[in-house]
Amino acid sequence: MRNIFIRIYFLLARISVAFLPYGILYHWPDKRFRSGKFVPQPELAEILSSIWPRNVVDPLIRLGTDGDGGYLVPNIEVDCLFSAGIERNIDFEYDLTKKYNCPIFMLDKSVSQLPVEHRNFYFEEIWLGSKDSEDTVSINTWIDTRYDGEKAKLALKIDIEGAEYEVLSRLDIEKQKKLIWIVCEFHSFENILMGEGKILEVFQKLMKTHKVAHIHPNNLRRPFVKHGFKVPSDLEVTFLRNDLCLENGEKVDLPHILDVQNNDKPNYSLNWCEL
Repeated sequence: MRNIFIRIYFLLARISVAFLPYGILYHWPDKRFRSGKFVPQPELAEILSSIWPRNVVDPLIRLGTDGDGGYLVPNIEVDCLFSAGIERNIDFEYDLTKKYNCPIFMLDKSVSQLPVEHRNFYFEEIWLGSKDSEDTVSINTWIDTRYDGEKAKLALKIDIEGAEYEVLSRLDIEKQKKLIWIVCEFHSFENILMGEGKILEVFQKLMKTHKVAHIHPNNLRRPFVKHGFKVPSDLEVTFLRNDLCLENGEKVDLPHILDVQNNDKPNYSLNWCEL
């Protein structure tokens, strides 16, 4: 029944987005519907253009599986990775520690143990949340309890099903500056079509210290189309810290040669720079 409801929602939402100036979108992180006016074409073009990656790093490498769970990151040595939302796929983490021999701190309450053990793996059965509680740990507490103050090159990877907005908005700016790169899957990204404030706030916060190095749409669901732009429901984004970026700020062509679709459903490319 739930799957039927989801399919009906996405069908009706895509129709309203494509043909109407007003509509209703569901914001999965807040578990609520939002009604309102869709942003006009010039505003949407400006928003999407600001997120489109620039040529700030060369090369990017792919870590993890060829599909969901694999990501493109800068080829820069990492001293320590914080990874939340792993479920049963830790190929990304395994590839990273194999390449750089670095400790990996992992959180996920949906599993009780890791599918693979490694001397560099440290796992806690708890959610990453916006505050400390019995079932959750805040990102600032997590880093404080695991970071020894000596490692200079920290990295962050999160795929936490919508909680990323609250988590990243509460990330202490000084800790944010210590992260050489951040990989995050942003859920309910289609809410950007209504100028969703929380999405914009999080991107603006991260882009004070980092630049977008890569984006990739998760093809689990077909994109929303507004003013000719294809907007995914879930967007994978890689950020690189400003001091590590190249001076060349030209926009890159996508998809990247190392991009792989997440599953066997119909694939598509983003066209934000074509219109």
